[in-house]
Amino acid sequence: MKWFYYLAIFYWGAILGSFLNVVIYRIPRHLSLWKPRSHCPHCGQYLQLRDNLPLISYLLLKGRCRFCHQKISSRYFKVEISGLIWMGVIAINGFNLVTCAWIVLLEGLLALAWIDQRWGIVPDSIVLSLFIIGILLFLLAEPTFLLQRGVSVVISTGFILLMALLGRLLFKREAIGGGDLKIAAVVGLFLGSKLSTLSLCLAFTLGGIYGGILMLRKKIKPGTTLPWVPFLFVAVILAVLIGNRFFDWYLQLLEVQ
Repeated sequence: MKWFYYLAIFYWGAILGSFLNVVIYRIPRHLSLWKPRSHCPHCGQYLQLRDNLPLISYLLLKGRCRFCHQKISSRYFKVEISGLIWMGVIAINGFNLVTCAWIVLLEGLLALAWIDQRWGIVPDSIVLSLFIIGILLFLLAEPTFLLQRGVSVVISTGFILLMALLGRLLFKREAIGGGDLKIAAVVGLFLGSKLSTLSLCLAFTLGGIYGGILMLRKKIKPGTTLPWVPFLFVAVILAVLIGNRFFDWYLQLLEVQ
């Protein structure tokens, strides 16, 4: 029955992914999350329940609107399949409040990554919501955690400010936006100093490698600003899934030497 347990976890993640699609579409456009109800972005026809089942409806309709037959963005399916994130985190860490906090962070970063990629913004409403939820979850888990997490927030924001200073020295312009600073504070709150530092380092490394490849292929010019949150999202996934194992391996390596 273990497979059924993980299948249920996966589909609950898909259901949340369906809501995230609403967030991704409406927040940048300054629309209400609650009204009007779900509808086709092309013809405006309200969706029926059978058209709004996470993953299933997209597959049955072959990625097209039932009414106007216009193609529906594959983003809807990709975000809904994020239930895989739930499965991975729970398999690694079990089901507890810290795991719930990590899932909330990853789902929030997923929404922010799509918005940053499409619009180049990090909405304050999502960042503030994540911060409040994080504080509440850690108060429930262990109130003394908040002091430690406060230190993590300072470390994370300090790291970003340092990178911003280096970026200004190297590129003679702003290399990191204010939204990146805020989301780094959220990552520090949710992950603690060790995993958040690893996440931020990985995010800049991944972004640097990707940007370097694009420049070599002459897809972008030197100094072009890339959306950073997508790299941070991937980095946080890696940190949550294998970060502690990485640190254990590193400490063992030091002991051997």
